[in-house]
Amino acid sequence: MLLTTDQSLAMGAIGGCCMFLAASASIPWSSKIFYAIGSFIFGYLSGIFLIGLGSDTGLAALGACFVSALISWIVGSLKRWADGGPKPDWLEWVSGIVGNFLPAFLKRGKRDE
Repeated sequence: MLLTTDQSLAMGAIGGCCMFLAASASIPWSSKIFYAIGSFIFGYLSGIFLIGLGSDTGLAALGACFVSALISWIVGSLKRWADGGPKPDWLEWVSGIVGNFLPAFLKRGKRDE
């Protein structure tokens, strides 16, 4: 399967990368470039998925921009946390949701004997 090359999709994914690069002034440039490339790939692939669902190209570009910015924000906040920053609030929210679906024997420190 050949990937679709769509200019508006690429612009949307690049827009998400640029939003992250502008918002994360405290992360070193080497990390920013790595996260930007990764978020561009995720954004572009999500845009291709939206086009495959029959979406308009403009809506797919908006989706690519949103996914690209979201992936960059998630990875950037995890990087800040790994460097000694505060724990991201969204991590508690996600772990609370995922924790409800795990059986008790998989939860650390909360086993029913």
